[in-house]
Amino acid sequence: MLRVAVAGCYSTNNPYEEAELTAIVAALRALSPGSEITVFSQGQRKTGQLPEVRTANRWNPFQLVYSLLHADLVLSEGNIRDDQGIWPLISHFGILALARLFGKPVVAYGQGVGPLKSFLGRKLVRSACNKIDLITVRDGLSKETLLEIGVDHPPVVVTADPVFTINPAQFDRELGRTLLDRIRSQSLVDYPDNGIDGTAIQRAIENIADNIKDTTKEKAGEPESAALSKTTESGKATASSKATQSSKAATSNKAETPGKATAPGSRQQAARQAAGGEAGDAARSVGEKQGSPARKQDAPTAQQGSAAQDSTTVPQSAQSLATVKDSEAAAGDHRPLLGVILQDIEGNEQYKKTVASAADRLVQDGWEVLFIPFDFAADIQVCQEVSWIMQQKSLLLKEKLSLVECFSLLGELDLLLGMKLPALKMASMMRTPCVGVALDNKISKFLEMTGQASAGALDDLQDGELYQRIKEAWEERKETISHLDQLLIQVRQQSWESAGLALSFFYSRQPSKRYDGRHAGRSEHQGKAGRATHRG
Repeated sequence: MLRVAVAGCYSTNNPYEEAELTAIVAALRALSPGSEITVFSQGQRKTGQLPEVRTANRWNPFQLVYSLLHADLVLSEGNIRDDQGIWPLISHFGILALARLFGKPVVAYGQGVGPLKSFLGRKLVRSACNKIDLITVRDGLSKETLLEIGVDHPPVVVTADPVFTINPAQFDRELGRTLLDRIRSQSLVDYPDNGIDGTAIQRAIENIADNIKDTTKEKAGEPESAALSKTTESGKATASSKATQSSKAATSNKAETPGKATAPGSRQQAARQAAGGEAGDAARSVGEKQGSPARKQDAPTAQQGSAAQDSTTVPQSAQSLATVKDSEAAAGDHRPLLGVILQDIEGNEQYKKTVASAADRLVQDGWEVLFIPFDFAADIQVCQEVSWIMQQKSLLLKEKLSLVECFSLLGELDLLLGMKLPALKMASMMRTPCVGVALDNKISKFLEMTGQASAGALDDLQDGELYQRIKEAWEERKETISHLDQLLIQVRQQSWESAGLALSFFYSRQPSKRYDGRHAGRSEHQGKAGRATHRG
């Protein structure tokens, strides 16, 4: 049985790191069934949720030494960078140095490299990587960085990001739709008017009073002013009562479970019941969704490994959801949904106003804007700030999502405006077109490779240009999705090469490990036969 130890920086808040680990475990299990996998982590809460995966606290020396001594192969995974400090690099390469001290083979698995800005960081990476047995990197820019700093001893092979091993067809789109319903119901508390035009309601009440006035003129035996006063007060009371009931009905879905989310259009129905025909028409004009072309459908995906064959078929619920979306789009009931993933940039406040201004214009055009804190603890504040700057209504995700929920939600977006490369990759996997803000060269290279729009560098952002880029990306979404469909097949195959090369390297050095299980089974069978012969 092959024992593999995986060293990487896995936090408890970043869904992309969890996705990488999930992909690596799935690939190793597919190509080497029965492998025992141990993960060195800063926290065992998330990694411990993976089935049959051992976790070892990287800060516990006893767990660290024990896991390395019992490992056959040590994998280095994640993105090597020093812009967030030098200590994560020292911790990571310290584990690899200890593995080399124990005589364990070390392989870099789909490693990301850069940015490396400090002299000490570049020197540390060069010294450590020159002692690794095999290096596979996730992009050409990572290989260029290694060669630039002087890494020349082990072969460097460009494959792809390990996360692309995951088959997106296994994520149920119905879950993403349920999440959106829940997010929209939570927004009713932030915006109590629920999209109902109060002026229209007041105008409807006055019209009701005028109608009652005309009717009471014909009544005899009672002064006109008294009858008008009573009926007007009665009409106002009735309308106010209905409006209150409809408001309660519209906000009651917040307390319901996601499976019982209020059906689309309930807010408009409540408005019509509260204010009658004219107010209902006004509320409907505010709350109805704008028409847009049909959204994307699930694309066929290519997967390798026998263990992944069960997930290659799109779930029936996802197929039915795509049919519902097409029906809504054809009927003109769909509003384009823009997801926004931001990153807090210290000392830069202007980009928040730029994003808010562009988002306001989109909402005025009939869009919905949803702010998603990708790394929840670090991003929730900046998302709240930009949503508060906006003059129009927006949606804000206020809960931390699981990995499956994150993928499903990204798959429900029509377009993503992102400042984080991991989010852009995950959205592209789910066939959601992206507009990226180029915070570094890696984002620019990824957008260029996938044929997706770039909003330019952060310092060059202008609200008018950003708005136009988003509109252009929306108009070109069909071509973008078609390009992603073809590209993802190739990238997914390359991501599997990381696992294949790592295992091939190990078995070439220790071929006996490949047949341990077969020999063990044969020895047990021969032992039983020998005992039977002896008894005979």
